[in-house]
Amino acid sequence: MRLQNRKSKLSGGSAVVWQMLIIIAVVSFLEIIPALVQIKGPQAAFVALGYAIIPVVVIVFFVRLIDRWEPEPPAMYYLAFLWGAGTSVIAASQINGLTSDLLYLQLLPWNCDAACSDRLFNAYGAPIAEELIKGLGILLIFFAFNKYFDGPIDGIVYGALIGSGFAFTENILYFLNDYDAIFLVFQIRFLDGPLNHEAWSAVFGFFLGFAANKRSRWAVIPWLIPAFAFSALGHWFNNDALRWSGMTYERYVFLNNVPLCIVLLAIVIYARYQERSAVRGALTEYAQAGWFSMSDVRMVCSINLRKGAVEWATERFILHGAVPEAGAKLMQNYQETLLSLGLLRARAKKRKMVQTAANRAAERDLLGEVTAMRTALSQI
Repeated sequence: MRLQNRKSKLSGGSAVVWQMLIIIAVVSFLEIIPALVQIKGPQAAFVALGYAIIPVVVIVFFVRLIDRWEPEPPAMYYLAFLWGAGTSVIAASQINGLTSDLLYLQLLPWNCDAACSDRLFNAYGAPIAEELIKGLGILLIFFAFNKYFDGPIDGIVYGALIGSGFAFTENILYFLNDYDAIFLVFQIRFLDGPLNHEAWSAVFGFFLGFAANKRSRWAVIPWLIPAFAFSALGHWFNNDALRWSGMTYERYVFLNNVPLCIVLLAIVIYARYQERSAVRGALTEYAQAGWFSMSDVRMVCSINLRKGAVEWATERFILHGAVPEAGAKLMQNYQETLLSLGLLRARAKKRKMVQTAANRAAERDLLGEVTAMRTALSQI
């Protein structure tokens, strides 16, 4: 019987691909560090890093809340964040530099000076390039780790982490460039606008998540259109709205944050409801067939009931003189396996692959684990 968290580690080909991508991401980030240190020196870079890590902690906290119902492996968190902080930043900076130069040269004959071309770049060039690059990171995870991309919730999680990594490196650069006013920059970049890159990329990932349960992964292509359009639109507003006639800073802060928060809350609630309903429906079919009870279905679909079940298993193991941690672990594994079973069947039904040999084999394996763990739990 398997006693470790079934999603805590990547396995097989996924682990090899993860190692390759994580190396690329880390090397990319290490390439950035010397350039950052040269701006104001090591001490200033360390201070800027301290300021930049605060938004990351806040974002990761909320990402964990969003993802707690069916969490992804920690390894995927590391990959998404580092890819955003390293590879995405380098790629976007190269594209941004090229775009800025070309834009300036094209507009110069039309009496558009440096300030004019700078505004056009910030309003159009940067949003297009940066949302495209961050979106490619989400798309990479979608194709390379489809097993760990179950739907819109996972898309939101990966998008927010990639965006958080991108914002982390970008914030360090902004803090160092205006080091003498670092707290003011921190206020503008975070306190007055806590959701920027993270939110736009989360929306991008949300749309890609609708393709996760399609039979062909190429079904993601149509979803790239609304994903890119909405993320780039939010980025455009953030970069240009303050220059609009009649726009005050207070109004800008309100319009740049409140509607975005409402949108994010709505898509998270919707995505979680859809995923939970799909899992509940799939597990109900097994319960009706006698594999386990409806109380098990209700338990696994409620975080509070899961906690109560873990506490019950821990107490039962104590009463029988067994190791308490073993009881908690057994119940957690039972819950995780039920979730995996529900997601497997829900996805297979949407893909019309329930009767395929591969799905049947995976279903038998999970049902075997569920039966073994349920028997063990009933004996304590």
